[in-house]
Amino acid sequence: ASLNGTVAVIYVGGSTAAEMKERKYRVEDAVFAATEAKKSGVIPGGGQGLWRIAKRLEEKQHQRELSEDEWCGYQIFIAALKEPLQQIMKNARQNFALFVSMLQNDDHWQGFSILTGEAQNLLKSGVYDPYSVVSTALQSAVSGATMVLSCQEFIPEPVKPFDYHNLEGWDLK
Repeated sequence: ASLNGTVAVIYVGGSTAAEMKERKYRVEDAVFAATEAKKSGVIPGGGQGLWRIAKRLEEKQHQRELSEDEWCGYQIFIAALKEPLQQIMKNARQNFALFVSMLQNDDHWQGFSILTGEAQNLLKSGVYDPYSVVSTALQSAVSGATMVLSCQEFIPEPVKPFDYHNLEGWDLK
């Protein structure tokens, strides 16, 4: 398939209204992602593009003079870039050290498939993210972190565990 500006009609169905609505949102999300990928280009997906950016930033961190606070922020940013891939690997019960050894080459599209457990070309296998989506997500994350760090006080609201036995008030039709 290719994106060349033609019109397409996509029929979405489901056995319930909720299922149909969910599928419709997924299709809309996929169409948006494809449109953004066409506009802005793509980077390796599955957190692997962010991990490679973090590695490049680590290599360049000594080329700049940073204050102690700036250096600390730089390290936090690098760790945050690495976290999505580390969490994906943890969720898939994969060996992160083995993965890191696979990515030491210069081909930035060479990556690791969670499904097969082998190295593969991420572009050819369809594992990529639109650049503009990743860029916007990073900008929003940095903006949120900046707001929290610049506050005089910050009191997070504790998360209450979900009680599966007490579904009172939930519409489960």
